[in-house]
Order: sequence, then structure tokens, then C-alpha cells
Amino acid sequence: MRKDEEKIEEIKKSVFRHPNSKDLYMKRVPMDIVDQFKELSNKHFLGDYGMCLMWLVEGFKKPDPEVYSLLENHENRISNLEQGKGKVSSDEGKTIKMVNGRVIKRK
Repeated sequence: MRKDEEKIEEIKKSVFRHPNSKDLYMKRVPMDIVDQFKELSNKHFLGDYGMCLMWLVEGFKKPDPEVYSLLENHENRISNLEQGKGKVSSDEGKTIKMVNGRVIKRK
């Protein structure tokens, strides 16, 4: 029976472990975050936590260009207000692009 168990463990290692992977253990993670991560992993990655983590990290490194431009615009407006430039430049204030792509023209 011992050899069978060793054989099963060997098969598990060859099937379930990627050759370039390492183990990752995390402590002090809030339970609600753990539950959300597990739910995301089970829903989209068939419970593969490594692929889910890789997807999250890659997504963080490459933000959505539209969201990035909105954040950049927001930072510029805050910077102008902090420097006492309450007015928005004439080119910048004529149109507003919504997150859903809709463009609103100002008068």
C-alpha cells in the first residue's frame, strides 16, 4: 500500500504542479477578501488560484487606457484647483467623455 501512495503523490506532483511555479502562503488576509478571491477563482479559473492571481497582477500592471485617461484628467483638474487655477482650460472643458463612451458637449 505504501508504494501506491507514493505513486499517487508522484502523479499529483507531475499533473498539478507547473515546473516554473513556486508555493505561496499568505497570512493576515481578511476573510472577506479570501472569500472574494476564492469565488473569483472558482467562477473564472476553475479554482486555479495561481492563474487567478496571475490575471489580477497582469491586470494591475496594464490598466485600461480609458480608465487611465480619466484618472489622469482627474489628477490634472485637482492639481489646477490646488494651484489656484479654478478655471479649466478652454479646450479641456468643451466636451466630457463618460466611462461608457458617451460624449457630452458643453456650451
